[in-house]
Amino acid sequence: MVASTGEPLAYAQSDEAFRQRIRFFDSVLRAWLDRPGVTLACGRWESAGLAEFVLNGNAEVLASPYGACFAGVREIRIGGTRHHLHVDFGRIHAVEYTISPCVCFGQRPSFEVRFLLEGSGGRPTGDWAMSLMITQPYAGDSLLRDEVAWFVRTALRHLDDAPTFVSLKYVPGPGPNEDLRAFVREIAGDEIGAAPDLSAAFVALQQRKRGRSGGGRAAPQEPLCIGLLNEALRLAEASLVIYRHQLLVEFQTDKLSDVQAYEEAGYVSWQIGALSEHHCHLALTRVARCLFSAERVPCQQSRLNFTLWFLVDGDCGNPYRRDGYFSVVLNAPYEGTRLRREIVDPMFDLYRRFRTEAWVGADAAFLEAEDVLLNDRNTSCRG
Repeated sequence: MVASTGEPLAYAQSDEAFRQRIRFFDSVLRAWLDRPGVTLACGRWESAGLAEFVLNGNAEVLASPYGACFAGVREIRIGGTRHHLHVDFGRIHAVEYTISPCVCFGQRPSFEVRFLLEGSGGRPTGDWAMSLMITQPYAGDSLLRDEVAWFVRTALRHLDDAPTFVSLKYVPGPGPNEDLRAFVREIAGDEIGAAPDLSAAFVALQQRKRGRSGGGRAAPQEPLCIGLLNEALRLAEASLVIYRHQLLVEFQTDKLSDVQAYEEAGYVSWQIGALSEHHCHLALTRVARCLFSAERVPCQQSRLNFTLWFLVDGDCGNPYRRDGYFSVVLNAPYEGTRLRREIVDPMFDLYRRFRTEAWVGADAAFLEAEDVLLNDRNTSCRG
């Protein structure tokens, strides 16, 4: 079957796989709607708009009136009102059980499940169509243990049911979270194991459920960007740049070795550079997409600078680009007024080698510069 315009990719690949996926997402939704004390939210603060529906166990899911690629459409009706909403599970690729700081609770953790969207071409993203959350997980300063216990047990049950469609995520908050970590461990029991914190425990648990381990310690998940990053680190006269609020770190790439997994106390990071030299450790599995970019910057006298961005879902603290985890940038693409083709061309060649990957893109300025330089190269060859 060939997908028509706007058709979910999963349906084009396999009718039965598509139906299986939406049945699971439907079951997750119904499990939450059956629970009193649940709020449904659409939108994100990052987009400057958020709608919330306090359900109080008074919502229902109507059977889909459609078939084929629209079989994932569901209508959620809220009892006692005319308010309702539609969601298309055919465009959801996963659910993410998330414990993360929330402004509604004074930066204490919120407990929610997010229905993550597919991007163009079926590309998984970290954006969500909607989320369901425990309306009130606290009584004063105390955690409501029954509410959180239900959340953890439901997350683990759904992870058992469909490990390829479920992820667990823990984002530490600004305050102490020892009581929460201890309680989650108490509820999860042996599922969590001996990982030093909830983030590492959730990663290890997901890898084990998805069969990535060899029966003993969970093997580190291979970051999708590792091949591209190793190639980028071989670019001449370039730097790996990590930018945070009031902090800018640059490593010259010709002084860095290839990426390698590094494990200590059960926590896996990805080391760039030799341990005995200047190096850094990055959570490369968080990289969701890469973007080749060209923009005019003061340090190049308002001429184009060429950058390969490694981007994450959400805000990582970069004041210039909120999702910019780190980048590889060309240091000296010009000599006087001359563009140094021997420095710039390898970056365009790198883009052409990886551009068929769904998670690799380029901005308009980069593509325009590529066209100009490619035409110039062809003209020079014909001459």
